[in-house]
Order: sequence, then structure tokens, then C-alpha cells
Amino acid sequence: MTYAWRHGPLLALTLLLLGALPAAGQRGDAGETLEIARVPIEAQAADGTRAKERALAEGRVAAFQRLLQRMVLAEDQRRLDTLPAAEVARLVASFGIDEERIGPGHYKALLTVAFAAEPVKRLLRDRGIPYALTAARPAVVLPVLSVGADATLWDEPNPWRQAWSALGGRDGLVPLAVPLGDVADVVAIDAAQALAGEADAVRRITARYGVRHAVLAEAVVEGELPPAETAVKIVLRSLTDAGIPPVEIAGHTGDGEDSGAVFARLVGEAVVQFEEGWKRANLVRGDTSRALAAIAALAGLEDWTALRARLAGQPLIERIEVQSLARDRVRLVLHHFGDQSQLVAALAQANLVLTADGAEWRLGPPPAERKTP
Repeated sequence: MTYAWRHGPLLALTLLLLGALPAAGQRGDAGETLEIARVPIEAQAADGTRAKERALAEGRVAAFQRLLQRMVLAEDQRRLDTLPAAEVARLVASFGIDEERIGPGHYKALLTVAFAAEPVKRLLRDRGIPYALTAARPAVVLPVLSVGADATLWDEPNPWRQAWSALGGRDGLVPLAVPLGDVADVVAIDAAQALAGEADAVRRITARYGVRHAVLAEAVVEGELPPAETAVKIVLRSLTDAGIPPVEIAGHTGDGEDSGAVFARLVGEAVVQFEEGWKRANLVRGDTSRALAAIAALAGLEDWTALRARLAGQPLIERIEVQSLARDRVRLVLHHFGDQSQLVAALAQANLVLTADGAEWRLGPPPAERKTP
């Protein structure tokens, strides 16, 4: 499965790669894969060749740990901390190397690893570890800093927004974009509108970045900004129906602690908890797939081609069985992991609506995209 961004360079430049764009998987000749990109690797040994071998072995393990962080709840990740490097290597479908530097006894590069999806999922199921594969739709983050009665979004200083902008790439299932803070952003929404979730303003900022969702990230500071000793409360909540539970963190800064360090730490904690909430809502438990029969209306062959492409990219769907195909409709059986509510939520991320109509299920694009057969 491949996740593609088609919203232009503006979003790409400001994207926090919480899901590595978030490539939960790709399909190729070897089957579905789960990709972790650009893992820094470095090692020393008696010669460059041995250093490379060591770096690659350690890099595969590091990439697998990042994959677990994406798919598995934090409380379950430690259950695979001791997986031998040889067993990790057997899960690798392919790998690529960028920015390679090799010298006498030294090796350094960036490693991209594609893990074979089915063996990874089988390993997790055999260990009784639930996992999530469904990625959330991308959202724009609005980092509002509230100090006393003053709320700041675009004005400086806003070390809270700076901490969000500086957040490095992640491999989670919740991709977030931080706005540039330019004139167009200032016109689209202000701090008061973000705090109130004002619908028109939220639509303006999401449209500007080509996404459907917005997340309010508010830092509430009691007293003065660090380095003064103070209490800080962090609240993350979706301003749209993104299906991600809200997060609230209570913190306290130490006397003399730099504001940049304080907010960088709190951003990291908030993002991890936000991702944990999404994973928990989309966990797949057990190895038994279910079957759901559905009817999809078609306006022609182009609709069927588009529907197949969207379904093929869904990690919860094990296989698709076509019962009948006519000019104006197709009857399908979706063999899937997870329960029906998880399947509905996963398909929604691909802009597909699955609804019960009496005893039947109907599948198709949202009303705004539908054509008349």
C-alpha cells in the first residue's frame, strides 16, 4: 500500500513526518511491505566491509523497533525488545541505502527497510500482541500558547510553535503538518478562533494546506514563561471529526530550564500520547479474519477501477471477493481483520463510506464524490 501526497510543495515543506508520509505499506512483487525510511546507521570495525555489515545488522534492528513504535502500543513494545537480529533480518523484504560513506574501518549511511507485512503481522499475532496499521488522515496543527489571559498563535515569541516546527521525522500513524505562519495563515485563523474551533476559520486553514482535519495543540502556562519555574498544561484535541481521542498532559518546569527544551520535551510527549490514542482505537486483535458483504453502485468501469484501487490500499482488508459485477453495481465480500467499526473507520481514511442499509451494507465514495449511474 502506498500513501501519496498530492497537495503541492507547501505542505510537503512543512510536514511533520509522523508516519513517514505515513507509508504503512507498499505492494510489490514480494507482496505488501511495511517501510521505515532513512534510519541513520554508523559502525566501526577492522575494515570498511565489516563495518558496513555491522551497521546494516544494527540498522535493521533499529528500523524494526521504529516499526513496532508505529504499530504497537508502548506497553507491548518491550515484549519484542530481545528479538534476535537474525530473526529481524528474516522479516526484511528489501532495503535501500542513501548518503553512503565508507572508509578504513568506518561506515555511515541512511538505511530504508521494507519489512514483509505478512510475516510481521504473523509474528505479532503469534506473540498475542495487538497492532494497528490504519493511518489517520493528515491534519494541520495549530499550536496556541496561552500565558495568563493572552493567547498567541502567530505572534512572536511563541516557543511552543517553534518546538512543533522543529519536531523531527517520526514513523507514526498520525501525520501532522505545522503551518508556515505567513500572512495567508494569519488571515485564515487567529488564536481565539482556534481555541473556539470556529468552523469557517478551521475550514480556511485546512483548505490552505490541502487537508481535512485540524488539531488544536494548546500549551497553558501558569505565571511566566520558562526559564521561570511554572506549571504547564498541554491539551491536544481534534477540531474536526478525526477520530483521535484528546490528550492532556500536566507538567512542571524546573527553575532555570530553557523554554526551548521544555516545549520540545512536551511536544514529544504529546505526540506520543496522541498516536497511542489512535493506535488504541484501531488495534487488530487475534488472527481470525471476518467477512462483510457489500454492494457498491457504479457509474461505469472508471468507478470500479477507482474503487478497487482504494480497497487494495487498506491494511485491514485481507482479500476482496467479487460475487457479481454489472454495469451499475458490484457485489463484494470484504475479508478483513478487526471488527466492523474498525473497518468502517479504516475505509473512511481512504474516503470510502461503508454504511448499513437494512440487512445490506453499501460501499462507495462520500456523497460529494458520487456520480449518477
